Amino acid sequence: MRTPSQTVGPFFSICLTQWLAGPHAFPDGITVGGYVIDGAGDPVPDAMIETWQDSWFEEGSRLIYIVPSRGVDAILPLQVEPAPSQTVRVFVGRIELITPEIQRPVESAIARSDWSTVDRYSRFLSPILNRIYSGNPSKASEIERQFRMLHGSSGADCR
Repeated sequence: MRTPSQTVGPFFSICLTQWLAGPHAFPDGITVGGYVIDGAGDPVPDAMIETWQDSWFEEGSRLIYIVPSRGVDAILPLQVEPAPSQTVRVFVGRIELITPEIQRPVESAIARSDWSTVDRYSRFLSPILNRIYSGNPSKASEIERQFRMLHGSSGADCR
């Protein structure tokens, strides 16, 4: 029996991510266990867990690649009980490329205090600022701190 796709929603992805990376982070990682069930409480054997967002298609340049299975298995071992007859995992990796075409609008927006434009690059603001201000890391840190204060994106509102 197939069931309709359902999504947990943005609160889960934003706040859980911030919580795991924030003051409550677990340096050895976490273990997530459980079952996916439908509205009637029955297990969903063909469930798929969403692990990415459409942010892959935001402005910018990126290198997308397939992560070799051996690497995935070494970094993220998987144990399923009862053991299936076959398990196939395909992980797609992504590297954000900070090009001059990315740096210029961010630098210009910072000079104009145009924080709404800077916000479009907020997911990778730290490495972008480190590139722009490579000779002045304290300036990069100050701009990022100022941006986070203005946008209130400390993760503190995630409970």
